Amino acid sequence: MTNRLLILSLILFTFGVQAKASRHEYSFDAGITQITKQGESKTAFTNRGRYNYYFSPFWALDINYTRMQTTELASFNPNSDTSAKTEYDAFGAGIKLNQPIGKRFNVFAATGLSYSNVSEESENKITKEKSSDKESSFDPYFNAGLMFNPGLGKNVNFSIDYTYQNLGLDYTASYISVGAHLTF
Repeated sequence: MTNRLLILSLILFTFGVQAKASRHEYSFDAGITQITKQGESKTAFTNRGRYNYYFSPFWALDINYTRMQTTELASFNPNSDTSAKTEYDAFGAGIKLNQPIGKRFNVFAATGLSYSNVSEESENKITKEKSSDKESSFDPYFNAGLMFNPGLGKNVNFSIDYTYQNLGLDYTASYISVGAHLTF
């Protein structure tokens, strides 16, 4: 009984120390997406806002919002008679792992589940017939990158990262982005 009480006390103390040492991190990034459906791809613009709550210097809760939109009606296949516009919003939550490398660099990875809303509008170039499709789904995401501190203060960092995300309507999205991070 005494051993169990001691173990429980140590666990509670450890959690309290980690929670007290936690940090809040806000970030915004923008990048280029390669969105793929049935083997055909097109390029789009993506932006993401993110909040991380650090339980320790090494791991955090990752909450994010991603928005992607093709800039114009762009065909997957230039020889096709159909053009398509695709966009999605995704709200995600997961775990972020962070490993400092020296004083200026951090390698990080995040994974979790996102709720995405995908919409697609297509138009036949010859008949001008339009159609649209929408789907909402829960899908996994994976993100990895490098964050660096340029010496503007310990709370300001910049990053470059890669994200892969499954989406509804048989789409996948792969994107590279650059971002700014503010830590409290």
